[in-house]
Amino acid sequence: MAYVSLDAKINFCRGRARPARFLDNRGTPLLIRCALSLLLCAALAFGQRPRSQTAAYQIAGKVVDAQSGAALAGAEVMIALVSDRQQAESVVAGPDGAFQFPDLPAGKYALTATHRGYLTQSFHEHGGYSTAVVTGPGLESTGLAFPLSRPAAISGSVIDQDNEPVPYAHVFLFKQEIVNGIRTARPIPQDSSSDDGRFHVSGLAPGTYYLALAARPWYTRFIQRRSGVADTPDSEKLDVAYPVMFYPNTPVAESAAPITLQPGAQMQADFVVTAVPAAHLKTERPGRPTQTRLEIPTPWGGAISDGTSFFDPGGDAYSVAPGRYDVNATWSDATGTHSLDRVMDIQGDMTIDFKSENALNLSGTITGAPLPASGAIVLIDSATGTMSAARHTGKGQLSWGGGQLRGGKYEIGLTQAPGYYIDRISARGAKSAGRTVELPASGTVALTISIGAGAATLNGKVEQGGKPFAGAMVLLLPQDIQYSPGLTRRDQSDSDGTFTLPDIVPGRYTLVAINGGEELEYSNPTAIQPYLSHGQVLNIARGGKYDVTANLIATPPSPAAQVSSTAAVN
Repeated sequence: MAYVSLDAKINFCRGRARPARFLDNRGTPLLIRCALSLLLCAALAFGQRPRSQTAAYQIAGKVVDAQSGAALAGAEVMIALVSDRQQAESVVAGPDGAFQFPDLPAGKYALTATHRGYLTQSFHEHGGYSTAVVTGPGLESTGLAFPLSRPAAISGSVIDQDNEPVPYAHVFLFKQEIVNGIRTARPIPQDSSSDDGRFHVSGLAPGTYYLALAARPWYTRFIQRRSGVADTPDSEKLDVAYPVMFYPNTPVAESAAPITLQPGAQMQADFVVTAVPAAHLKTERPGRPTQTRLEIPTPWGGAISDGTSFFDPGGDAYSVAPGRYDVNATWSDATGTHSLDRVMDIQGDMTIDFKSENALNLSGTITGAPLPASGAIVLIDSATGTMSAARHTGKGQLSWGGGQLRGGKYEIGLTQAPGYYIDRISARGAKSAGRTVELPASGTVALTISIGAGAATLNGKVEQGGKPFAGAMVLLLPQDIQYSPGLTRRDQSDSDGTFTLPDIVPGRYTLVAINGGEELEYSNPTAIQPYLSHGQVLNIARGGKYDVTANLIATPPSPAAQVSSTAAVN
């Protein structure tokens, strides 16, 4: 079944994904709870519609605990046609966890289940993909086992060197995931410590996390100034800051340890922060007003925004905890908005002279097919997955505002433009390969982006021993995956083994279907290489419609590689 993010379940009826950012005291996303009420209303409307005379199929199964296998009585199960998610139906599981949807027309149905004290999940959900249940002649759609996992939680306390609680500390949590085939860490909704220095983050899916926190002493000199307290001879002693801390209680990001949470786990993570003399950062820039942003880089790909320092209108920073930062300065002048970026160690009183450096100025020109009005050209940070959209200035010209980008490797993508694709790119002032460009920290870069029309679609079925296989990870991988990972298309096979891969850019690909590959870094050429020799090599033409059968590959693949076939499928 095509990608449906975890947050998409909160808009199950609408068929659109919106972020579920807020949690109630039970760890249940509030938007999900609201969406469930909407689903019940939609279910009533669905139940009032007359059934088709051809409705002769059913979906039935049992909702169980993912760990123990125990039945979950009272679980709510929802279904909707994949082709029409606005029409949903809901039932409540019986005492034995059993549910049933009778008298259904033939079709492909998305299933979602929820139960108090459990995570809301789609059927056999893995990495944001799930398996749809297909009804029709000769298809098995009963006897389903629908496992749900209990949410995990992390609690802790924050105290200072005097064993006093530290209130209002910002808690940062990152979940390790495979995003576009690369292992990275995605930030999840933040929390803060309470007046007594305690924090609690609930509603967490099983997985691996990194935890950090940032706090400021309540008595610091600049807080007193904001409160109207005049400086005294002892004020310098109050010019202090807390370093950002990483679990397990270390100020060194490279020493951070991952936290592995099993379903229902309750993790305790306590921190002790020690005030140190604060650093001060002054920037010399060619223009004002200026905004300065400080971020703490992390080895797992994410960055932590510094929310504990103070900035004056000119962009100078005070009460900075000494350490390594990514410093970004943005300013405007008569020629536009500009930015400069630098990673550096900040200690004591420092001045950064940006006047002698050139800002990073990025522009683009679109050639080939005209960009649809809804379309957007984006740069995707290869390290963090963050997207920066270009501003379409008209007549095929693109620009990126100052402060959006910094030096590094990016992949160029096209969004909100079905049927269109990026055919090729070139860059002046930067290195490029495939759809990847490596931006310098400063200077002028001009991109030329050629747009093509007529993306292809690939439909198929995964089989094992000649029989359909459900739940396989299906990947269509470009030949130059190292430089064009965004060309990869992914799906998860449905209950009848079928899958669909839309919006394929013309080119040469390898199709693989993998069992249990959810943790595979498939955009890493070394990691995916053992699977490629078991796949099918396909030449995809512009606007093509294809239908293929993919044989399941075990994880890891057997040493004996089968000969790959090359075909221009029709």
